[in-house]
Amino acid sequence: MPSSNDKMLIPTSNRFAVKRNYILYPIDSVDLMNALARSNLGYVIAQTPRVKVPIGAKFDAVGLIARKGGTGVDFDYVSQIIGVEGLDPREVVATMAEVENIIQNELRINVEENVRFYEASSNYQVETGKNPLKILAQIKPPKEFYDSIGKILGISITTEAIHIAAISDTIESSEWFDMYIRPLPNRSSTVYDVTTIFRRPTREPVAEFLSAIEVTTTKLFDIIESYAGGK
Repeated sequence: MPSSNDKMLIPTSNRFAVKRNYILYPIDSVDLMNALARSNLGYVIAQTPRVKVPIGAKFDAVGLIARKGGTGVDFDYVSQIIGVEGLDPREVVATMAEVENIIQNELRINVEENVRFYEASSNYQVETGKNPLKILAQIKPPKEFYDSIGKILGISITTEAIHIAAISDTIESSEWFDMYIRPLPNRSSTVYDVTTIFRRPTREPVAEFLSAIEVTTTKLFDIIESYAGGK
C-alpha cells in the first residue's frame, strides 16, 4: 500500500505465531479444529486427509487447519506452534487474538500461561522509485574489507543486501529480531525484497510490532536511502 512519502509496500505474507512450551497435556489438533468450528465466527475447517490411522493412535493435523476471510490458521501438534497468516497485518493480529480466545473459552486453556515465545514474520516487496542495486551498493564496510575479499576471489565485489539482527547469543532466543533486505531477483533495479522476524516472550510487543510493520519498514527505508544518498 502507498505511504505518505510515495513508497509502495506490497505484502506477500504476514504471520503471527505462538510457540508453547512442552507440557504433559498439549493442545490436540482435532480438538482445536472442532473448537474453531463450534465458535460460529466464520472459520472454514480444512478437510483432513484420508489416511489410515493405526489402532490405538490418533490423527493430528500439521499445517493449515482453518481459514477465515483473508487469513489462514495453521497448527503443529508436535511443536505446539499455533499461527495465523495473511496479507493484512492488522487482520492477522486480530484473528490470532480471536483464536486464543476460542482456545480459552472452548478448551479451557490459557495459551499465554505456558509460552516459549510469540513471533511475527513478514515479507514485503518495497518500491521507492530508486534502484535497490545502487542504493545497497553504497552501504558497506570500509573499502579495505572489500578489497581483501575481492583479491581472494579475483573479482570486484560490492553489497547487494543488508542483513541486520539483534545482538544475542543464539537465534533460538525468545527475544530476537532479524531483517534481510535485498533487491527482488526478477525486478532488482526497481523493487526491494524485505523479510522480517520479531520474537518476544510475551504477546503484546509482538502484536504491536506486526500491527505497525508497514510504518516501521517505511521509516527504515527513509534512513537507508538517506544514508546512501537517495540515488
